[in-house]
Order: sequence, then C-alpha cells, then structure tokens
Amino acid sequence: MLDFSKAKKRFMQIKMIDGKNILVRMPTKKIFEKLMDMESLMKSLDIDNLGAVDQIYIIASEILSNNMKGEQIPVEYLSELMDIEDITMLMESYIGFCTGQAASPNSESLPSLNQEKKEGSDTDAQQNGND
Repeated sequence: MLDFSKAKKRFMQIKMIDGKNILVRMPTKKIFEKLMDMESLMKSLDIDNLGAVDQIYIIASEILSNNMKGEQIPVEYLSELMDIEDITMLMESYIGFCTGQAASPNSESLPSLNQEKKEGSDTDAQQNGND
C-alpha cells in the first residue's frame, strides 16, 4: 500500500540571518507555478519596478511558510530581515533544491535527520524548533 503519511520527503534546511531555523518542504503546485513565473520578475528588478520586488518577497514568504512546522513566515519579517541580495540567494538556492541540484546536507529527508538525532547530533534543536 502506498502510504503518504509515511513517505520520505525532502526538505531544505535554512538558517535565517537572525538564527531562526526553517525546514522548507518541496513546493506545492501553486508555489511551483509562481517560481516558474519568477524568472521574468528577477530580470525586471530595478528601482522603477517596486511591484516586482514586492512580488518576490511575497513568493519568498510563501516558500518559507511551506515548512515542516506549518509556521507562517510573514512578508514583513522578510522585508525587515533580508535585502534584495539575500532574497535572490534564497530564490536561487530554493530553485536548485527543487530541481535536485542542492547539496545533500541541506536537502535531507526527515528519516535521515532522525538517524542523526539518534547518533547524538545537534539536529534535534533544529527539528524541534529550539532556536
């Protein structure tokens, strides 16, 4: 039987500038479609196109809110914490993760984290959200 409640899922581990750890899931269809449209947004980033900048922060919020804890990551939090360069790095890394090009330490499945936890690593603080 195919049991989705026990399926191994990949995630991307992100440590924010303020030290907050977020385990981001693979994108939903809705987020994936927005990622595909984002290439044109990224090309139109300039001082005259604040609407594109706003859209990128909104997409980043949706990506980060698709996390293992189900915690919402507000646009306002990202706007105060991250500059354009940070958001660009986040988007490029997440697209790499989605296309399977992410480095393995940041794209492990939860069972592999659980194995490390048993071996006494510090991932239990990250997994449980103890920042």
